[in-house]
Amino acid sequence: SDEIEARLCASFEKGLHIDKIGINDDFYGLGGDSLAAMELLVDCKINGLNASDIFAGRTPKEIAKLWHEAHPDGESTPLAELNEKMLRIPQPLTAYQTYMIDYQLYTPLSTMLNLNVMFKVDFDVFPHEKVVSALNKAISNHPALLTRFQYGSGGNFEQVYDPSFVPDLHIEKVDSFEFRFLKDDLVKPFKLFNSRMYRCRIFDVEGQGYVFFDVHHTLFDGTSFQVLLGDMLKSVCDAELEPDYYYAMLYQQESILNSERSREAKEYYEKMYGADDFALKPILDHNSRDNTVGHYSVDMNRYDGALDMIESKYGLGRNAFFNTVVLLSLAIYNKCGNVQCTWTYNGRDDLNKSSMIGLLLKDIPIMLRLHKNDKITEKYKEIQDQVANGLAYSFYPYTVQSARVVEDDRICFLYQRNIRDAGGADFETVEIRQNSSASENAFDVQVLDDSTGLSLTIDYAASLYEETSVEKFASVFIAVFEFLTQSDDDATVIDLVKKVEKQVHAKELFVRWLR
Repeated sequence: SDEIEARLCASFEKGLHIDKIGINDDFYGLGGDSLAAMELLVDCKINGLNASDIFAGRTPKEIAKLWHEAHPDGESTPLAELNEKMLRIPQPLTAYQTYMIDYQLYTPLSTMLNLNVMFKVDFDVFPHEKVVSALNKAISNHPALLTRFQYGSGGNFEQVYDPSFVPDLHIEKVDSFEFRFLKDDLVKPFKLFNSRMYRCRIFDVEGQGYVFFDVHHTLFDGTSFQVLLGDMLKSVCDAELEPDYYYAMLYQQESILNSERSREAKEYYEKMYGADDFALKPILDHNSRDNTVGHYSVDMNRYDGALDMIESKYGLGRNAFFNTVVLLSLAIYNKCGNVQCTWTYNGRDDLNKSSMIGLLLKDIPIMLRLHKNDKITEKYKEIQDQVANGLAYSFYPYTVQSARVVEDDRICFLYQRNIRDAGGADFETVEIRQNSSASENAFDVQVLDDSTGLSLTIDYAASLYEETSVEKFASVFIAVFEFLTQSDDDATVIDLVKKVEKQVHAKELFVRWLR
């Protein structure tokens, strides 16, 4: 049999705990998810294979076929060699980077796309010189941080590796009085072109260490924080850092967009999500060109294993479950049976990307068409299938390809743990002021999950929504969440709507819009 097929079958058996896997057995049908896909990649060690290939092919036979089509000459060029070559060649901006620049230019002197953190460092445990050396090494290890944007010869934006951006950090000694005011004046807008897109400073405040890091979102995402802090810890311990092949990834990403798979992805997305009868975000309270940001957060009740029960009973992971909650909440809030949202997926779909810094996240559309007698469990299956297909086609930037800033904004959902977690390290973060802030999307919903339970956070355009409206949406969301974690297999959409209507004390009847 084909060697790639055989390796995949063996890894299927190990990862899914099933004996005698055949070449036509379906990974997703057998209970495989994104976590299992990453475990499969670790085990099979097939160079150039990623999670989107697994969800696109699903069976060892079809996955192997996709791999052979992408690698007609066998194993691909070693990434280190490809990355070294691409570091010397300007690369086009990705569709996500271009969209973010468009949004930044909508409110140009804002810090809407600044990602920043300040955390304490114990200089008794980590001496000054170790902290400086570790941060210099960690930053220098990641080409995205040593990148600048420029205008190319054809007038298009491009990104260029610039080794002059290697940091030269040092300790700044300040007293506590000065630091009290200094720390809230650190976050400032970035110059977008021909400029370094990160800032890093280390302070010694009367013996207490503080590290400040600020970076533009076009070259960094939430998972990148974990990678950077993890590399800092490794460097302090003199451990070897994993290589970062950011520029090889850019080249590969651009190549796949010119392939037959890209055309197939475009057809799927347009057929599935291209209709104009979807509600994409909560109904606006105002129409305004102003751009101000609002923030709303509320703790949710501890779920006491309810999410684990849902995953075990329905095979529904937490991302798929909360996407269901978001869509049902949007339908009830808008009184619209056809709804669509965007799920933000971290984009780490192969082993090399797990140690990579950059804007790797992908926005994947998810939708529901609701009727009053639909069973909730049927909606779970629809969401599951869309998540699997979205992962298969995640390389295609459908949601931002031709999107108009603000006008085409969708409600965006992200489920995550603390983005500043460093793989178990106990860093105490310090609140700092985000000066000149603005909204980067009309309505963002995040569910944060940690040892204390769940919390719901909504970042929204305060120039478009009243706070009372955001509070109402949050109430609907929590009511939907509680219903789904307590309902039985026969629960229908109309059962859900009636329960939510009663719980949020609505004066109007939501049920009138259901068919």
